[in-house]
Amino acid sequence: LVAQSLPKNYYFGVRLIKDTPAHAPILVGTSPDGLILKSVDDGVTFTNMGSAGKGNPTCFCQLANGNVLYGTATGYVVNYTQGTSTDLGYGQITAIASGLGNTEYAAANGIFCYYDGSTWSALGDTGVKDAIIYIPSTANILYIDGSGLSIWGVGTVLAGDFTCFCDAGGGVIYAGDTSGHIWKSIDYGVNLVVLG
Repeated sequence: LVAQSLPKNYYFGVRLIKDTPAHAPILVGTSPDGLILKSVDDGVTFTNMGSAGKGNPTCFCQLANGNVLYGTATGYVVNYTQGTSTDLGYGQITAIASGLGNTEYAAANGIFCYYDGSTWSALGDTGVKDAIIYIPSTANILYIDGSGLSIWGVGTVLAGDFTCFCDAGGGVIYAGDTSGHIWKSIDYGVNLVVLG
């Protein structure tokens, strides 16, 4: 980013959008100006997609139909592709994920929310801190909360102070904790082993 003379210290909410194996689009949200930047060449160049319009983007996901969603620091879930938005009313959106069909999930200040294709509703205060992934094999959600890695309706599957995780596809998930360990799961977080 610096090589392109883009403003320093303005980027957060970086999220890889899986589209094609080679040159998957990368979306970047900027603060304080609320722009969305997109790269289709592995981050070599970025195109300014314009203002997010509902606040600074904090997280992104892509639905199965190709629509791009993002959450904002002001509590909106925005369908960037369709130009629609919904204020969930709980403050900053810290994580967003695509589910099966038209379903979507979001976390806002610990409140776990669900979209059924027409309406958003709150499922409860789970203490979700960051990062949520839909688990297709069980139609469930893996997320980070104050206890560690948890699965909705199951509870904590691994205690610890986790900071992030990513879905590598096919049930493979990598997670990082504040102790510097990297964990791996091959079953969407049900079982995890430390890699180092």
